[in-house]
Amino acid sequence: MATRELEMTFAGALVKHLGLQMYSGAVPSIAELISNAWDADAANVWVTIPFDDAVSASMEISVRDDGHGMTFQEINDKYLMLGRDRRVSDGDYSLGGRPALGRKGIGKLAGFGIAKIVEVWSVKDGQLTAFEMDYEKITDVSSTIRHYKPNILHDRPVKPEDPIQAGTLVRLRRIQLKNRINGSRFRLGMGRRFSILSATFRVHVNDNELLRQEQPLQFRFPATGVSTAEVPGLGTIQWWAGFTEKPIQVEETRGISVLARGKIAQAPFFFELSGGAGSQLGLQYLTGEVTADGLDDEGSDLIATDRASVLWEHPAAQPLLDWGQAKIRELLREWSKGRREVQVKRLWDKTPYMAMVERFPEREQNELLS
Repeated sequence: MATRELEMTFAGALVKHLGLQMYSGAVPSIAELISNAWDADAANVWVTIPFDDAVSASMEISVRDDGHGMTFQEINDKYLMLGRDRRVSDGDYSLGGRPALGRKGIGKLAGFGIAKIVEVWSVKDGQLTAFEMDYEKITDVSSTIRHYKPNILHDRPVKPEDPIQAGTLVRLRRIQLKNRINGSRFRLGMGRRFSILSATFRVHVNDNELLRQEQPLQFRFPATGVSTAEVPGLGTIQWWAGFTEKPIQVEETRGISVLARGKIAQAPFFFELSGGAGSQLGLQYLTGEVTADGLDDEGSDLIATDRASVLWEHPAAQPLLDWGQAKIRELLREWSKGRREVQVKRLWDKTPYMAMVERFPEREQNELLS
């Protein structure tokens, strides 16, 4: 009897789940393309994006970098291979010595989170390779797909009139967004996703450099810079937190974000804190950041595929979750105390009855001053 073989195949719907559903929204989708530029040792990334315009068929978004680019063979063997762990095959650091951000090998699908056509131009050693990938052809559910061949636009020496002379350009066309892209929210959200922005890695959005912005805070801990803490299993972490004077309206900026290797690992949240914390109202005013590189070091992979959450159920991540919950409880107590002091000063400045209020029992004072 002949030996039979089994074969695993994949359907186009897999790309739909890994692209459209995991990178929905302009910020997470473009953030992945910026991460690719970091891994390519780019010094600059230029994002061209239409802000506050109605979404139309002619809209285009582009991300260009001055990194080392890719050859035709590198594109074929590395870029187009889904699920390739670049840290296993190429090492934990880029050629220029940067800690690699890419890991799971699906970031190249991020463009499909907001576009139907992803066009890639890359130049290396004077050779241009340009191709386009079509979301609808890749995700064709009428057949099980084992191989997809992108449409090759150019495979030749670079010319002076080409849109790039070095590095990589990604064009996103046939944009699939329901709402206009708000410029200020895009900048704020993108700035919170990276701590690697610096003089050696600049991101320019519509020719304006992207800067990390901190909201105006009424209370900040520490007052400037960051504090450090030791977390079992993860080593030293850095953190800061603060409270705004009024509730934070933009959801993406409310809560504590967690970064690893300079990139977001957990979207802003409250360390799953529920019940038992005094001054829960204070969570509406809380923002901050924790840097915990141990979540994404050589021996661990504790970050969900979409890089929007940490795998908190993993035993190695639990100590950080516990630390975060305790820290937030502490911060809420400090916020409540500081808020009361501000209110007392305001009342002393504005009302002649504060001397009378201070003769009330403490409980009544707290109710009046809260």
